[in-house]
Amino acid sequence: MRRLAWLFLLPTLLLGADRQVSYQDLKTAAPGDWLTYSGSYNSQRYSRLKQIHTGNVQALAPAWIFHVSNEERLECVPVVVDGVMYVTQDNGTVYALDAQSGRMIWSYHYTLGKPRGANRGVAVYGNRVYFTTGDAFLVALEARTGNFLWRSKIAEAKDGYWAR
Repeated sequence: MRRLAWLFLLPTLLLGADRQVSYQDLKTAAPGDWLTYSGSYNSQRYSRLKQIHTGNVQALAPAWIFHVSNEERLECVPVVVDGVMYVTQDNGTVYALDAQSGRMIWSYHYTLGKPRGANRGVAVYGNRVYFTTGDAFLVALEARTGNFLWRSKIAEAKDGYWAR
């Protein structure tokens, strides 16, 4: 019986994980998504979700905590796409987390030379997750698996340039 349940559940999970973020999605994000640094292009940092309101805010409690090791501060804003939360840390690590449970789906580590500045997070578009590095590269990962796709030099790090 358990195998039969997986046969029906697995295609649903895989199809949901392949959703691509379009330009229209970025302009009019669904209430459960947080697709940009400020949530939307108008930078209101406002969610249209209705589960939290003045009548129940005093009863809120953490649902889960994800511990980011060896980090003194996080200055990135998590990006959420279809229930997957993407978080970065200054050492070049990107995490994909299940936003409901906090379970890590995948992680990717980019080896930095000398870290510079605070990391500001990721961007999502299509089926990719993008982030910049302290050695002035733009890196693309496959959103579903965290597999490395490519990196492109933005500027010369030896000349003092970096991107975070």
